[in-house]
Amino acid sequence: MLAEFFIFFLFINESITRVISPDQRASVEITTKKTLDDDFLSNWMGQINSVIGNTTILDLSLPGSHDTLTYDLSDRVSDGGLDGETELSAILNMFPNFFLGGWIKEQAQTQALNITSQLDNGLRYIDFRIMYTTGDWYGLHCVQTNQKAIVYLTQIRQWLDAHPTEIIVLWLSKHGDVSAKGNDQYPNVTIPIKQAFWGQIEQLFSGLLFDTTKAQLNTTTINELLQNNFRVIVLAADYEEFTNNSQFAYDDYIIENDLMGALTDEIDGEPQIEEAFQNALAYRATTKSQGRFYLFSLANDPPTISIELSAALRYADIDVPKNRLNCALSFNITGFTDWCPEALLDVSQLGNYYNQLPLHNAFVNKWSFPNAIYLDAFWYDGTIKTGTRKSNASPTDPICDIFVWTDCGSSQPSCPDGYTASGQTEHWNAYDSFGKKSEFCVLPEENHYKCCRNPVDGHDNAQFSYAYILIASNVRNNCVSPTDPCQDLLAQIENKVSLYPFKTWDDISTGRKVDWPKPPTTPK
Repeated sequence: MLAEFFIFFLFINESITRVISPDQRASVEITTKKTLDDDFLSNWMGQINSVIGNTTILDLSLPGSHDTLTYDLSDRVSDGGLDGETELSAILNMFPNFFLGGWIKEQAQTQALNITSQLDNGLRYIDFRIMYTTGDWYGLHCVQTNQKAIVYLTQIRQWLDAHPTEIIVLWLSKHGDVSAKGNDQYPNVTIPIKQAFWGQIEQLFSGLLFDTTKAQLNTTTINELLQNNFRVIVLAADYEEFTNNSQFAYDDYIIENDLMGALTDEIDGEPQIEEAFQNALAYRATTKSQGRFYLFSLANDPPTISIELSAALRYADIDVPKNRLNCALSFNITGFTDWCPEALLDVSQLGNYYNQLPLHNAFVNKWSFPNAIYLDAFWYDGTIKTGTRKSNASPTDPICDIFVWTDCGSSQPSCPDGYTASGQTEHWNAYDSFGKKSEFCVLPEENHYKCCRNPVDGHDNAQFSYAYILIASNVRNNCVSPTDPCQDLLAQIENKVSLYPFKTWDDISTGRKVDWPKPPTTPK
């Protein structure tokens, strides 16, 4: 998508290898606590082991994040960063200070928490996207990460060493395509370079990697995974060339990837997501029998036209009201006309606002979930951000999704009621969110001053329970007797869900509506 826009725009203008010994593994204490610890999310698999220990990883639902490493992106376009535009990507990679790099980064960032924080907050499925670029392997989403990929992998290893009851699934790919092999997966990367990096990964996670010659995902219980220290399950794209058919990874072709982000088609998309959750338990049994991993995406891509118009609003003072209107209309939310989400995190959190509905309804109706869900704007306490303050933004800066301009003045005048000065000025023509034009200031010392609408009722920081909902489902599916002690554990987890409940509000200016596309299920 960004590759298409990019052509359009140019047209118009040290490794860790410590192995946990058998004695150490035997000393790991796995208990179900009577009360949930403050660090429950960082150890949730261990804390509910008495309930899930005799199930397999394919009987569980794991919280995951989409484009996990994008919290640490640089401004440098990666080799292979623009899908289908290998040569253009290579050319742009040679210019680390490319003037559009910062804007492209805004269109690529989906997360703000670092990998350790994501794991601490319940993440167990990692969407780890990589590419050989600038002489080494880096993470990427259009632009490459600041650090080499091995740095983030080392942080994962360190976390696992500190959390011996936890198991992760690690998906290695360039752009989440399970069918792409060879040059289609990693453009212009030789087999020796791929396998050298896989060798580093094997060494780094030595003693923790699932061994496909000794066990199978659909028959090996969680307890057996822990006993054998098979705590890193790797799903590798381009498996044959990348891993040389290693026994310590699965071909990512075993992933059944259901791409269901529905932001631009909520009317039809939301019921489809709910239907998938209603049928998840049965479908998961089918994929388990086939040895497949049922993955579900709730990530949301913006419409291509919105990316183009976002760039036009940033860099060209032409048809501003029309471009903002058409950008908003491209999201197909009835009545939404005032705001063009200018960063992917804006789109992500708007998508999460509507994704909370099927997640909530599945929880209330006691449906199940796929083996893992991956989505954007994963946040503290295992939540997802649904409000308007981007997860990478300062908690005190004004939110300027909706704004007006003052009359010309030589100093900051008072903003209208309900608005706060942003500190931004404009001497020439300026258009507010509602299409009103403020003409250029005649006197050189005068400017228009930007005033940003204040958030209402804490909606800017709204969050919704995500990890706890999936964890509750794992317990619920394996705690069937009403007299079983695990019912107390389930009640405590469900109480955690209630800390960040389903919450909607009417603010059509930022695309958020109540009871749309339909009212939520009411708890009985």
